[in-house]
Amino acid sequence: FWLKGVKGRRRRCCGLPAQLAYLPSAMANVSAAQLSKEQKDELLCTYAALILHDDGAEVTPQAMTNLIKATGATVESYW
Repeated sequence: FWLKGVKGRRRRCCGLPAQLAYLPSAMANVSAAQLSKEQKDELLCTYAALILHDDGAEVTPQAMTNLIKATGATVESYW
């Protein structure tokens, strides 16, 4: 699964819901804890779109909202 870290190790990235919080250890030079609320919202939307696409589902605003809400997270409506 694409959210697994290097060699199957998983690292919890703080500030994101548990369902989206496991990121590869070499994904970025900045931890999620250092991101602003807007940056976290954008990241959540990006992951939601990627998950829907990988699953073969239609990527729509409603589908993304449903997926993000299912994780317990919320994002500003303009995303």
